[in-house]
Formats: sequence, structure tokens, C-alpha cells
Amino acid sequence: MADAPETKNSLFKTLVTSALGIIGGAVAMWLTSFVSSAIKPPKPLPNFAFQVEGLHVTFMNRSTHAQYGWWDFGDNTALEPFTPDKDRVVHQFPKPGTYNVKLALKNILGEESERTVTVALNEDTMPKPDIRQFRVKALSDANKTPVTYEISAELRNVDMCIWSLGDEVPMEVVNDPGKSIRKTVTFDEPGFKTLRLFVPYGKKPVERSETIFVTANTFQSSPSTPAAPSATIALNLTYVAAPDSKTETWTYVVPLPSGSGAVVPFETRPQSALPGFTIAKYEILPNKQIKDGLPLLSADRTGLSYRGEVFRPAFNVKSITIQARVWLEKPGQLQEVKRDPVYMTLKIPGETILPLPALESGWIAKGIKMDLKIHDERNQSLFATQKDLPTNARIVVGGRDAYLTVSRTTDHLKFVVQQNLVGSGN
Repeated sequence: MADAPETKNSLFKTLVTSALGIIGGAVAMWLTSFVSSAIKPPKPLPNFAFQVEGLHVTFMNRSTHAQYGWWDFGDNTALEPFTPDKDRVVHQFPKPGTYNVKLALKNILGEESERTVTVALNEDTMPKPDIRQFRVKALSDANKTPVTYEISAELRNVDMCIWSLGDEVPMEVVNDPGKSIRKTVTFDEPGFKTLRLFVPYGKKPVERSETIFVTANTFQSSPSTPAAPSATIALNLTYVAAPDSKTETWTYVVPLPSGSGAVVPFETRPQSALPGFTIAKYEILPNKQIKDGLPLLSADRTGLSYRGEVFRPAFNVKSITIQARVWLEKPGQLQEVKRDPVYMTLKIPGETILPLPALESGWIAKGIKMDLKIHDERNQSLFATQKDLPTNARIVVGGRDAYLTVSRTTDHLKFVVQQNLVGSGN
């Protein structure tokens, strides 16, 4: 019987030890669950949108729970470190093409996630070449041959351009012309000359041109031959124009967190218009996965975001893409854009075509104002108008009656002169 107390003590110790083991295990499991849910950070979620402007692409960081990582732009350039608090990364690609851009991220525990997006850069995304301030100026007497002209222009986004100055002058290719270009040319033969500067750009080159008329030297007639009447057209042209607009496609990426259900509410971050532009109008491209989509335009019309619900196509899909077509414009009222005066000899009798000076790029013509004058060789006014073009208007040149009709197309004025000699009975 003496062993009974020891047996009881041993049993008590066993029960206590077992109980402590069970409690310790439960506490350990609870601590593990607590650490995992409350202390352990979630896996990183790589997410980004991008905006294309030529070969420059701006990547907008939308990632969460990332500590560090890197950008791989898919063009064999060096990896760029990822910075969590950096909202935007700008990268210039070497040439048009299709690039797989990857963002790989890790959290503080080294858990990794990555996302790859295809960026297509084609001719439509390249900055369009622009020829501005195209001017033609006579450096010598335009009524006598030989005559020398100077042609000048301001250039934007131009790596190579070509001069084409008529049959008498060989074409000239200019590489790396810079922001301005200038050339002089001399014509020995009279007639119409079309002076062109163009820049190759896909299937439709960018071109500016102006047609001039080189007058032959005055014919010295004999006393028995009556001098042919002559007159000069002077045209001052002013366009009423509005600043040009441009169209862009904006891409929004909507993340779909795991466990968020089949229908996910969302609101994108706003994307912003280019500096100096506002949003004239927009169109959200159709997407069957969007329900009750609502575009949100900022009060100053410079930013656009999107709100709605997404139908998740499958539970393993982590994001969807929404695209919007946006028309941008530079705010401002209509302005008057004056062109240099144009002069041309009027054929009497006969038909004369006077090309209208083109409006500079960057503007949209809304109207036109003309100041048209015709004077004879003694600078006496024969006809003038700022409004209506004449039909069979009588003018007198060198003592002879003539009848003038002027018509207009989109790019030129057509002058037709019919003449009746005084006393001819016609």
C-alpha cells in the first residue's frame, strides 16, 4: 500500500504534462496563425498601366505590397530597379516593334510575383513629323529672270527631309536637318515652279509646298507692234483657325484580387492629358466584362478615370484591361493666321491659276479672309475686293476693255480674262 501515493503522483504528473503539451500546441498553432495573418506581409501584387508617346512610354505604377524588384523592358537594355514610392517610370525604346515588359516584385520575406504586358509600338504611335513656317521669299526682282528665291521652314520630329524644286533643280536629301532649314534656288526659265519640302512618313509623307510663277523678261516690241497689256495680282490671305487636336488611346489596368468574387467593383486612377491640352471628348471602347461603367472627367477636363463593376472571366484571371479613345485639344478661341502676300502676273487674255498659301500645320481652318487687288504696270488699280469674287467684271488695261471672272477652289484661285479691243465692234 506504500506505493499508492507514488502511483497517484506519477499519474498526476502525466496528466499535467499532457495538458501542458496540449495547451502549448494550441498556443503554438494560434501564434503561427496570428503571425501568418497579422504579421506576415501579403505577397506582392505587380500592376501597372502605360501610355505611349512615340518611342517614349510612361509606365504608371499601380503595384501593392512590394518591397523591391525590377523592370525588364524587353529591349535588351539593363534592368531598372523598382522603387515602391515612384509613381511613374519613363522608358525610351530603340525602335518600333513589339516588346514584352515585365515587372517582377518581392516582399520583405522574398516572396515573388511578376506581371508581363505586351507593348506594341508601330508607325501610328511615332511622333508625326511637322513642317512649320514654310516660307518662300524672292531675293531678286521676281519680274526678271534669272530670279533667286529663298525657302525656309521650321521642323519638328524630322530626321531626314527632301527638297524637290522643279525639273531644273536636282532633288536633295538632307539628313539631320535640325529644327530649321533654309535653301536658295535660282531660276533662269520662266513658268510655274512648285517648291516642295517633304518628309517620308509611312505611306503618307508630310509635305509643304508653294507654287510660284517666274515671269519672263519684258518683251521689247517694235514701234509697229502694240505692247501687250499686263497686270499683276496681289493677294493677302488670312485664315480664321483653331488650334489642331490630337487623338490618343489610353489603357487602364484593373486588378482582380484573389478571393474577391465573380463581380468586382473598381475605380481606376485618373490618367492625365498632355501639358497644355484638355479633353475635348472621349469614348470608352466596348468591353463585355464591364457592368455599369461610368467615365469620370475631372472638372478642369485634364483627367479621366473609370468606375464600375467587372465580371471576372475566370478565378485565375488577375486583371483586365480597359481602353479609352481620347480627343485632346489646346484650349483657345479662334485666331487669325496671316500668310505672306502672293503676287502673280495676270494673263490678258487668258487663264491664270493662283495657288492659295497653305495654312501652317497645327491649325484647323474655320474660315478665310481675302484681300485681292489687281494693278497695271503703272501701279494703277484695276480691281479690288475683300469679299465677293467678280464675275465678268469690266476692267480697262492699256486702253482696252477686258472682263474678269475669278473662282475659288480649296487650294487655288482661277482668273479668266476675256478681252475686247476698243472699236473692234466685238
